[in-house]
Amino acid sequence: MAVPGFQEFMLPLLRRLADGHEHRLKDLREIVAKDLSLTDADRAEVLPSGNQTRYANRFYWASIHLIRAKLTESPSRGIVRISSRGKELLARDPKRIDLRLLSEYPNSWSFVKGETNQVLERRARPKERRRRKNALRKATRKSVRRSQPICSTA
Repeated sequence: MAVPGFQEFMLPLLRRLADGHEHRLKDLREIVAKDLSLTDADRAEVLPSGNQTRYANRFYWASIHLIRAKLTESPSRGIVRISSRGKELLARDPKRIDLRLLSEYPNSWSFVKGETNQVLERRARPKERRRRKNALRKATRKSVRRSQPICSTA
């Protein structure tokens, strides 16, 4: 069996979080792999970059989408728990969680469409301010040099 797409990881992951406790993503990754009956060969398959296994990559993408849709929360790095929105979704007993279902949640849809999120915008602002400040300094230096007399007459 080949490693399923990241959307196939979403429902098993959310179901594992249904207990309401905080879980480490690293631990959940192994549990969800067993839920999906992934073989050792499937788990060992490496991405072309050679930096990560294919199943870990897809698992983490699924977790990112669930966080962006606010179905799960991440109180700290590598830790997740189900949110009230996630509990409501599980109460509806979905057969599958995919991008179409996540499109019902506005936060998720802006992420899927590739729109910039507010965190990235806030990080970009200091860089922009530095660029403007440096440009202003350069312009000020040039104007000061031009306004100084070439020789003084005393």
